[in-house]
Amino acid sequence: MPVNEDAEWRKLFIGLMLAFLSVGMIALVFTEPADSCESSGYLLIAVGAIWAALHKAIGHWRFWLETRLPLGSDLWKRLGLQGLQSFDLGIGLVLIGGGCLLLIKFYVSHLSG
Repeated sequence: MPVNEDAEWRKLFIGLMLAFLSVGMIALVFTEPADSCESSGYLLIAVGAIWAALHKAIGHWRFWLETRLPLGSDLWKRLGLQGLQSFDLGIGLVLIGGGCLLLIKFYVSHLSG
């Protein structure tokens, strides 16, 4: 497979995985009761900020682990170190976005009554 097709595959795969994660996060926002959204929102923002800040180290560790312990398919090896790091950055950003949406839901419900 030529390099350009492989790079396009990586971008498409990362985009699809983050889209599925985003849909799950939106479902969480809609199903979470408004009274408990504050603590969940702050927790997701904290975890997402840590995940985004450490995305390079987490991606490197996951890539190293997959090369040492083949846990299934060659998916992570095919995605590559940079692809895994980009995916981990996306996970952190989705968590931060979900936490912000939960906080908005909490404060809107308390301001309106």
